[in-house]
Amino acid sequence: ILMKLSFLKPQSVEFGTIASSLIGQAKFSDIVVVNKMKLTDNVIRETMFSGRLSLSKLTLLKNFIKTVRLTMEGRVEDVMSITNTFKDLVIGGALSITKAQMSKTTVEDMIVKGIVSLKGVHCDRGVFTDFFITHDLAAEKLSLGRSILKEISIGGGASVENLKLSDTSIFDSELHGSSMLHDLRFRGAKLEGIKVFSTMVVNAFQATTSSLMEISLLKDLALSTGTFKRSEVRNSYFLGS
Repeated sequence: ILMKLSFLKPQSVEFGTIASSLIGQAKFSDIVVVNKMKLTDNVIRETMFSGRLSLSKLTLLKNFIKTVRLTMEGRVEDVMSITNTFKDLVIGGALSITKAQMSKTTVEDMIVKGIVSLKGVHCDRGVFTDFFITHDLAAEKLSLGRSILKEISIGGGASVENLKLSDTSIFDSELHGSSMLHDLRFRGAKLEGIKVFSTMVVNAFQATTSSLMEISLLKDLALSTGTFKRSEVRNSYFLGS
């Protein structure tokens, strides 16, 4: 059990394992760099990072992480997350995630007060609810399988290239800024209650055995090279051209 820890100087950790531990009320006042670390079956609560956070080659297995505050940007690279739960997360700057594999991961009540960049991220059987991004989303090579996303709000626009949704459901979500989407492939996907408030450009779109219901596009839509196979669009409306 590690409680009420305080670190005033930059911290760098390489090659470490934390297992079956309770960590709470920890404060990091400067930059934190973690490389090649494994966390298994831990509970981490009420943790504050006042400087930048950089994580690489990290393995997370069966952890419960709640009430984390990061006042600046976070960078995550080459991470594996299996059967983890993250609740009540606030990131005060940009968030960058590169090369991540996630399975049975739950993220609930998360706010990112900056740009979110995702590259080479795959998630299977994930659950994401109450996720708010204040700025833009940039995603490349993003795939979601058998996952549920609900109440996702993007305050800026989205630039997405190579997105795959396989048996993925997205409910009650909003996109506020102008967006450009390229190479979207949906198979067995369900989108319901999606609102798009600005112009959207979609290139190379394919939906197979998917359903789009109650989709609201409030400005212009440009769609090129799109195909629908055994898919349906219902109860949707378009106010733009």
